[in-house]
Amino acid sequence: VLAGVIGVIGAGGRAWAADTGGSPAVSVTVAAAASSSADAAPAGPRVREAKGRVLVRVAGGAGYRGRAAPGLTLAAGDVVMTGPRARVELEFAGEGRWRIGQEAVWRSANARGDAALNAGSALVAVPDGGEVRVEGVGATLRLGEGVWLLTAVLSDGFKIVALDRGVVRLEAAPAATAPDGVEPGPADGASSPAAPVLDERRLRAGEVVFASPDGKGFGPVVTVFLDELLATSRLVGGFEAALPQAERLRQQGAAQREALTRVGNVFVGGARQADGFQLIMPKAPAPASEAAPAAK
Repeated sequence: VLAGVIGVIGAGGRAWAADTGGSPAVSVTVAAAASSSADAAPAGPRVREAKGRVLVRVAGGAGYRGRAAPGLTLAAGDVVMTGPRARVELEFAGEGRWRIGQEAVWRSANARGDAALNAGSALVAVPDGGEVRVEGVGATLRLGEGVWLLTAVLSDGFKIVALDRGVVRLEAAPAATAPDGVEPGPADGASSPAAPVLDERRLRAGEVVFASPDGKGFGPVVTVFLDELLATSRLVGGFEAALPQAERLRQQGAAQREALTRVGNVFVGGARQADGFQLIMPKAPAPASEAAPAAK
């Protein structure tokens, strides 16, 4: 069960959801140039680790390649599907990582790590100097270098948690997505063409923002205690090998906790399953004049 004390700034007394990354249903699209031969296109994302039932479906739905196993390189349009309590880690561009949670659907796009996340949660570590494009239902993001937790909310855009400081951009036009949320983009598996940037946020480590669908832009920024999130997320700590950025995240979490304890806090409440929790801002204490008289 997830637990911890979370710090929030500017929440205005509202309750905010913050998934730790193990939530049910992630659908991601990563584009790699489709080819009938291994030499015709650069290698796509490669499986580093798979836990539980993780299946790979051939691009276009023409059968299955079988279970994902370490060393398997994905082709353009290949779909990765995870069962309950399953998860898989993919690597791209050196230190780039995609970690896909349980009951997820993820589709390959390219060696740069571009993806489409249509439901559920995933972690993406973008290498220094890189940018990853993530398509979803009604919204398309561009994530700058850093480590991000994403949750795609059906018909409600994205929830973005910055585990590392970085820039997130929202494209003006959403990508086309099939009704089942599995096969967005062109039939060959490539992601849709990039659109102009509608909105942009530069987030610090531990900040959360919602990207509204249909060109509505980003919502307000909320801050959570980063080290609590790092300690409880299966997408951060649920794999045998640590993220290449793990030590940097740990240091930022410790520094952020020290800063946030001087600002305010919230408590974890309303958890419905082991993969997520709700952040609730406590009410301010009543003034001394309104407090109940002490017992005699």
